[in-house]
Amino acid sequence: MVQALTQTQAENPWRVYKGWFWAATAYNMAWGTLIGLKPGLLLDWMGMTPSQQAAAGPLPSILAACIGMFVGVYAIGYACVALDPPRFWPFAFLGLCGKVLGPMGWALHHALGHLPWNALWVNVFNDFIWWPAFVGLLLTVRREHRAGRMKL
Repeated sequence: MVQALTQTQAENPWRVYKGWFWAATAYNMAWGTLIGLKPGLLLDWMGMTPSQQAAAGPLPSILAACIGMFVGVYAIGYACVALDPPRFWPFAFLGLCGKVLGPMGWALHHALGHLPWNALWVNVFNDFIWWPAFVGLLLTVRREHRAGRMKL
């Protein structure tokens, strides 16, 4: 079984990532649409009470809706990666940058007292669970390039 899996990966090292990136496409489309249309959900998840949201005015909702739009737009790049990983791997690199910077932003703002612990759940589902696929794809790009099987 292990030998067959290794042989399949050797024949097509990109195959395993197609499913991951189709899943990322669907997730980003769903999450981006939901937050774009209902930005208050993100504010709730980040620990902002309805009274705080009302007192803050429209700006937090506008910014949350923009975050939803950005997440939704990433779905286009992830679909490209799912279709042709060796060609569109730079979209995975850009996505991984966001998936690393997002938690860093949470850590900073948590340390400053701006975000509660439970706001980290947004990063768990939007960032952390995707790291293995994104890092794995980029390591495959590196390996295939070094072996002379692809050009960057």
